[in-house]
Amino acid sequence: MSHAERLHNQIEETKLAVYLRVGGTCQACGKQVGPAGHCGHVIPQSQIDRFGPEVIHHPLNMKWVCSLKCNHAIEISCKGHPVAANAHADMIRAEILLEEGVR
Repeated sequence: MSHAERLHNQIEETKLAVYLRVGGTCQACGKQVGPAGHCGHVIPQSQIDRFGPEVIHHPLNMKWVCSLKCNHAIEISCKGHPVAANAHADMIRAEILLEEGVR
């Protein structure tokens, strides 16, 4: 399996985990959207150089949303809320350490 295929599979697994975690309910507005929704990043992907892919693409940095409006609503702006973004990233890093300890 190629690197691109492994990455694609990992992304699909993450989306499924987020969807199952919330039962297809938009985490911004509460609307039941089922599989028609999509994953939105809490800390935006534009911050990948700052926080790293392991934080940005972690399931805890993803929320199930129904629209671009709701996607925007769940984002933590690093410019407007740097303390919240750093705290969220720290929580994800702690979870990663716990996950690695289980392996």
